[in-house]
Amino acid sequence: TCPNGCCTECCDRNNSNDRSRCQALISPPASSLPTTTQLVAPPSTTPTFSQQPPIGSPTTVLSQTITNVVVDKATLRNEDSPQSLAFKWLLEEDFEYSQQLNVAEIEQRYALTVMIFATALASSPTQRQEQLQQNQQLVWIDTLGMHECKWTTGGQVTRKVIECDGQMRVIRLLFSALDLTGTIPPELYTLTRLRTLDLRDNDFTGTELSPLISNLSNALTKLDFANNGFSFTLPPELYSLTNLKVLDLGQNELKGSLLEEVGNLTELTLLNLRYNLFIGEIPSEFAELTQLEQLTIEFNSFEGTIPSSVCKLRTESLLTTFRSDCGGSDSRIVCGENNEPLCCTTCCDQNDGSCTKVTLSPNPSPTSSPITLRASQILNAALEISGSGVLMEDTPQSRAVRWMIQDDSEDPDSEGFNERYALAVLYFSTGGDGSENGWSYEANWLSEGHICDWNDELELIGNVGVTFCDGNDQVTRLNLSSNNLAGSLPKEIYMLSSLTFLNLYGNSLSGTINPMISNLSKLRYLLVALNEMTGNIPVELFDIGDLSKVVLKQNYFSGTISNRIGELSALEVLHLDGNQFTGTIPSTIGNLEYLQEVSLEGNDLVGIIPSQICSLRDSSLILISSDCAGTSPQLECQQGCCTKCCDEEFACVDATTQPTSSPIQLTTFPTITPPLSFIEETLREVSGDVVLEEGS
Repeated sequence: TCPNGCCTECCDRNNSNDRSRCQALISPPASSLPTTTQLVAPPSTTPTFSQQPPIGSPTTVLSQTITNVVVDKATLRNEDSPQSLAFKWLLEEDFEYSQQLNVAEIEQRYALTVMIFATALASSPTQRQEQLQQNQQLVWIDTLGMHECKWTTGGQVTRKVIECDGQMRVIRLLFSALDLTGTIPPELYTLTRLRTLDLRDNDFTGTELSPLISNLSNALTKLDFANNGFSFTLPPELYSLTNLKVLDLGQNELKGSLLEEVGNLTELTLLNLRYNLFIGEIPSEFAELTQLEQLTIEFNSFEGTIPSSVCKLRTESLLTTFRSDCGGSDSRIVCGENNEPLCCTTCCDQNDGSCTKVTLSPNPSPTSSPITLRASQILNAALEISGSGVLMEDTPQSRAVRWMIQDDSEDPDSEGFNERYALAVLYFSTGGDGSENGWSYEANWLSEGHICDWNDELELIGNVGVTFCDGNDQVTRLNLSSNNLAGSLPKEIYMLSSLTFLNLYGNSLSGTINPMISNLSKLRYLLVALNEMTGNIPVELFDIGDLSKVVLKQNYFSGTISNRIGELSALEVLHLDGNQFTGTIPSTIGNLEYLQEVSLEGNDLVGIIPSQICSLRDSSLILISSDCAGTSPQLECQQGCCTKCCDEEFACVDATTQPTSSPIQLTTFPTITPPLSFIEETLREVSGDVVLEEGS
């Protein structure tokens, strides 16, 4: 029991409906609501506010919940405030949808609506439609009945700007370059699960950053306010965001000095403060940021000497880019108390706006030390491969260069230098850092030995790493399957021009297959199944005429399958199942006279399996599986063609004995047995010779 006037909501534990389980017992204070005349809803949808609605009614529950989340209740008395406009929109235009939501859902929807009204949208639907015609980048809320996680920009070409987790709670706001103006409402900081807040390249202003930003401290890892018109001083609450990895505040008018609490941001990998009005000395607490990879503070009013402890981040931690106002004859900044050579990487001159990279001279004087000469040669060789911009800004390349300078002894003039550098970049690009969260098996990677020895023979897995080189000591086989790789494949991997076997099966790789894959002209096996890769299959892949096995299954590849796939004349195995491919199946697959397996199920392919492919069942083709089962199959497969049919629930059945025109009954899987040599070859490619060892 609850005494009168105590509880604001009472909930029925026996009501299984989350949306109606609780009812409000009090109505919101009249002073907290917009004026009655502003809240009159269409008669067909919402009760009017000509009189106070009944206690416990959907309107009262909704308005009470919204009122509770408003940071400054006075904003509701201003009918033109974003808070009031959002309040009105939820209770009038969006009422049919919003009344079904629970408290947490209402709070989230209201916070996002306030943000959008504060920075982009006009108050009336008519004015919003006019806005959309002029600016198709607007975040669009006028699709009534749609969850806010599905709101996108308007226009014919939409852009996803709100990302949510599995519980439909907002985790990323990607509002960059949307021509947004105004100030950030404090309600935004009630989205406590937010991991990314990206507002860069807009026209935001504001002289104060709300201290409520500390509400985001548990989840926020990226805060990007770059290239706006903010002019606030950094509040102490900003330094409570201890999970931040990226803090980009560049190109604003921010002012004041940095507090010593900046040392609390120990997870930062990027800190960009350039082109602002910051003053004071560089805090020694920067030295606590041992994960920092990029630090850019140029074109401010900082002054003094950068502490040597901060400079040590360049040699003892991960810092590869450090830009400051250390250029010109009257520079404000001195790099290091002892003028350390490895401190700032770029010095800028505020007088003429120029910046100069601090690099080792490519033509050292006769008195230059051998260490300096070798470092210069490595740096220049890497610049030729990766380009200066990529080298300075992309951490894996920078880390690879630093490893080769500081920890490796490879001669930069050796024939194997390029492949060694490429493999080092691959290591740093995919989470290889020697930690417990890095690669499962280091496989002697980055050891002093030759790259052909960067492998390890594991009892249950076989040979991992660089498993084979040719007579010229060039890498031909690379097996990193099930090795906890994460991140995207760097372009440098496509320099391994002698590669014939690439197995990256069962990792967490993302990103796309680069068109530069055509450089791997000798490649026969491409195995990247069970990853998180995206994008189309680049047509350049079909230039590799020796490809025998292409296994891309269980990723997020999309787009159509090119007719050029029929040019892979040596192809024996093609597994594309479990992706997001669309369109029809190319009949040119029927040109692949050596094809033994093709799996296409679990995609969005439609139409009829071409007869040219089915005709291969009389010769080489042993297995063909597709989405040809269920009450309304996506694909039609003539009798005797498909060996396995799957439905929309991913249930697969034997299709060798039944025509797809009749419902396929659940039976056993295909009993077709490939030749033993084919099975043996396939399994040895995955696990190595350990497959043949008794009891393994």
